[in-house]
Amino acid sequence: MTKKIKLLIAEDNESYRHDMVSYFESQSDIHVVAEAENGIEAISYSREYNPDVIFMDISMPIMNGLKPPKL
Repeated sequence: MTKKIKLLIAEDNESYRHDMVSYFESQSDIHVVAEAENGIEAISYSREYNPDVIFMDISMPIMNGLKPPKL
């Protein structure tokens, strides 16, 4: 059995996010481990689930996909 790619999706539009989850989950080699509505959630979920790939919208509220967080 091959290892599935762990994917995190960060998208603020719920409809788009749902469609992306449906599409990626229909692929036999991909597992969506988390869905984030903004960049802050994406960072939190990435730490929790350690995804292989993050599919991130670049225009989101709170923190977008382009600006790094201030640590």
